[in-house]
Amino acid sequence: MCNLYSMTMPLDAMRHMFDFEPDRAGVGNLEPLRAIWPKNEAPIVLIDDGDRELVRASWGFLTPNKSKKTGKWLKPKPWNNTRDDKVRSAPLWRDSFETRRCLVPATAYAEATGRNPATYHWANCHLALKSENASVPKIFGTLN
Repeated sequence: MCNLYSMTMPLDAMRHMFDFEPDRAGVGNLEPLRAIWPKNEAPIVLIDDGDRELVRASWGFLTPNKSKKTGKWLKPKPWNNTRDDKVRSAPLWRDSFETRRCLVPATAYAEATGRNPATYHWANCHLALKSENASVPKIFGTLN
């Protein structure tokens, strides 16, 4: 997956799409999020006691990072991708894969080309529905 996406769908539209009660939206006043990077907070959909819930969560797993030279603790490393053949066996991912899955709604994502500086190419995720005058965002299945 890319390292940059956006979520600009209104809260009422998300409530209708994911079918959760208004009191199960723990995101406050959800403003459009035009650039969501790893370590940023964004809305996700969880199942809690059998009911869907929309909450904010930080993107990525933070793991301790210690300098090999000095032995001092450094800024935690974020991890946000795994290979499908490692998700069931690697200790970092295993528990989340088995017990903590969620959905991440996105209205667009960007893929980078080049470095220093990178150029981002945005792709719109909306699919027009023939039966309604509406659109459906892309939904990423992920771990939380």
